[in-house]
Amino acid sequence: MSVERFPLSDPALPVDPEAVARSLGAALSSRHGAPHERTASAGDADRSSWPLQDLATHLLAAAQTKRGTVSTGPLEGRDLRALAESARRAVDALPPGRALVPVRLGLTLDHCMISTQGDVQIVGTTVLSDRHLDLAAAAIGVALRFGSAVVAPLVDAYGEDHVELLTLDTCQQLNAIAFDVGWPDV
Repeated sequence: MSVERFPLSDPALPVDPEAVARSLGAALSSRHGAPHERTASAGDADRSSWPLQDLATHLLAAAQTKRGTVSTGPLEGRDLRALAESARRAVDALPPGRALVPVRLGLTLDHCMISTQGDVQIVGTTVLSDRHLDLAAAAIGVALRFGSAVVAPLVDAYGEDHVELLTLDTCQQLNAIAFDVGWPDV
């Protein structure tokens, strides 16, 4: 039997914001699970690998061809090129050998589907990349939808010991840039 689900972005959805944030954090934690090895299977197009260094390179190149500022979110109004250069430096400063897990590039609350029982499922094509990309996107999404007070329960449900604040901030920058220049084709 199929469970009916609704996007968390639906403003008419009657939800408890903290409970939703906790369900989303738990869903992301479960989805990310143990680190995955880079896949070599040509038949598994849903699992291309995008380490943060490769994403930052792609986004910086795309931002160099575009003028303007970040158009949405907490970094709205920041110069796109300058932010891309800053994000590239931040990625370069992160420790090497980051674990790759299934993430949804361009994750929004439209991709987070909640059932009437309150469990959340993430839908859409995944790639292997850094867990903080999903977590940063989810944190921004719930903060914009329900207020910043629900970010702490989201991170708590995810598992604070698995969250690196510097990486989370860097991924917030990458998500903001990608919103305006686009993610790589996967």
